[in-house]
Amino acid sequence: MDYSLIGAVILILFFGCSSSLPLPQDFSEDVAPVELFRSPANGDKASEALSVNKDFYVVVIDAGSSHTDIFVYKWTSQKVNGSGLVTEEGKLICKPILSNFKDDPEAAGPALRECIKFASMEVPQSHQNSTKLLLGATAGMRVVASNNATTAKAILRSVADFARNNFPFQVSYNDIHILSPENEGGFSWLAINYIKGILQENAKYAAAERKTTWGSMDVGGASTQFSIEVEPDFYVPSSFQVRVFGHEYKVATRSFLCYGKNEAFRRYKALLIRDHNFSEPVVDPCRPTGYDTTVKFHDHFHRPCSNVSVQRHHIKEAFKVVGGGDGKKCREMVQELFRQTLDLEPSSCPFQDKLCSFAQVKRGAVRGKFLGTGALYYDAKNLNILSNNSFSLNPFDAAGFRQARNSFCNKTHDEVEKLITSRPELKNFFIRHCFDATYVEVLLMDVYSIDDEVLRDIVFAKNIDGVDVGWTLGWAIISATDEPAVT
Repeated sequence: MDYSLIGAVILILFFGCSSSLPLPQDFSEDVAPVELFRSPANGDKASEALSVNKDFYVVVIDAGSSHTDIFVYKWTSQKVNGSGLVTEEGKLICKPILSNFKDDPEAAGPALRECIKFASMEVPQSHQNSTKLLLGATAGMRVVASNNATTAKAILRSVADFARNNFPFQVSYNDIHILSPENEGGFSWLAINYIKGILQENAKYAAAERKTTWGSMDVGGASTQFSIEVEPDFYVPSSFQVRVFGHEYKVATRSFLCYGKNEAFRRYKALLIRDHNFSEPVVDPCRPTGYDTTVKFHDHFHRPCSNVSVQRHHIKEAFKVVGGGDGKKCREMVQELFRQTLDLEPSSCPFQDKLCSFAQVKRGAVRGKFLGTGALYYDAKNLNILSNNSFSLNPFDAAGFRQARNSFCNKTHDEVEKLITSRPELKNFFIRHCFDATYVEVLLMDVYSIDDEVLRDIVFAKNIDGVDVGWTLGWAIISATDEPAVT
């Protein structure tokens, strides 16, 4: 397998342009990830000889749009080419969500009391004064900052002030901030390649002889993103450069807002309503037959990711939508999403890429495999289970996936009803799964134009060797590295 084909296909992503539009958080039909059901790799043990082996800690808070998680990481003074071997010592899922404090910023810090208290119990008291507390806010706070930068700063200041005044950790205002998409993607890339043991293994070799790294691709609710190592002299408009375990790496990383599943689903329904000339009923080919619903106008039009112009006489409170249950037409409508801009105007370029670079083959990516996470993993696995294992996940059988998706989308009302009866708590998942699986298919096979042979070597998973992949681990690795030189 020539993995350069994967790199060539994926690298085209980094010549597009991304939106900085704020994203809504109150969409009532968003579906959280559902997973249906039927150890970290050992790093290089070679290290610098030290007479005294000391422990070091760092606390990292992931402040997302729907969750706040706190992690405690540890490493010792035994390092591999200047980088510590980081282990996770503790994790807590916290209830407060920072972006929810936009109307009361001063309450944000005190709300994290129990969260930070957990870290103080995990880090030995003798080490707390020398332990940094880091917080990276992602999508939710990016929305707040887009709408009101002063409010976003006040929320972060509240957290920093509270932590400084009530806990012994080292807290710098510069370390309590909104994480850039480049750093978020770069930290995730570090985590993947650290868990795989590639970064540690490369410490043994010269740059020309080191092992190839893995790239990552992910589909979330609001965005889709990629991170992939590129050659040092290869130009990309958005990159993350770092020196860890004795080597310098350049990672092209890109995030496309409004192309996550939930926002695409919102725009998809707006497209359906418009294509029906705002008349009812609106037939949704991705929805099972017999499962009708109503969609509110204000949830689907004049939104940041669905900014569709509508004449006044077409505006109404809600539209009736009926299921069509047609796999072929569903695919055609999802394809149409990528032929439209965010305001549903015709566009010949996916992601509003003005250079249409998706039509070109770009070289410069380092050879290697890719990890597909988020919706890519969940929807592929769930479809596999729902189709009674009719296709292989590893290696990935793209043709089998397409056939299973089409079959699921064509299920009769009675067949879908049987599924819902068996798992009534998953009703919304079953009703929407046709769209979700179709979106993944179109994104990979049409928009990214990854052929079936290349797809066989992309691994779809939610973790590596049993360890969940998260950007917080990447930031910890940076903290455990002497002169990481992140740019």
